[in-house]
Amino acid sequence: MGEDLRSYVRKHQHTVNLDEIKKYAISMFMSLHELRKNSIIHADIKPDNYLFTSDHSKVKLCDFGTSYRID
Repeated sequence: MGEDLRSYVRKHQHTVNLDEIKKYAISMFMSLHELRKNSIIHADIKPDNYLFTSDHSKVKLCDFGTSYRID
């Protein structure tokens, strides 16, 4: 995995285009959907916990240390 979302935005804040934002937002919403579908609360969602794939095509949620399952 690559850099986190916060670092990426700081470095590229003037060059990120709308298509990239849409692509990353879709990845973020998909991760939230998977959490809900599997009854998991992450408890620490923030830009630092979204990491880019090596080709920057997606962002993936990480750091499930404080997450828990709900019934």
